[in-house]
Amino acid sequence: MVRISAVVFAMVCFLAGYAVSGYRVSAGAEDVDVRRLPNGIHIGDTVTLTFAAGSLASGINDVDCKIAGQSGIWVQCASPATVWYDTTRVAIVKKAAK
Repeated sequence: MVRISAVVFAMVCFLAGYAVSGYRVSAGAEDVDVRRLPNGIHIGDTVTLTFAAGSLASGINDVDCKIAGQSGIWVQCASPATVWYDTTRVAIVKKAAK
């Protein structure tokens, strides 16, 4: 009787775990939330990009950027050197006053 109870208990645990685990899902490119620069910021504008803590290897959180280009989630900064940054890591964008 103890063996049957242990087997039944194991099967119930397995089925409960399977039911709770949910279904597998996959996301296509159109399902992904893509961050871009806010409206009103264009090529030629000077902005300060504040990155999430620890997202840049150098440990710097703020980058002054004169926007030279944009492609998808990437923004190209022209000053002081031409560098591309991933906007999904940007927490705050401040536009410099003209």
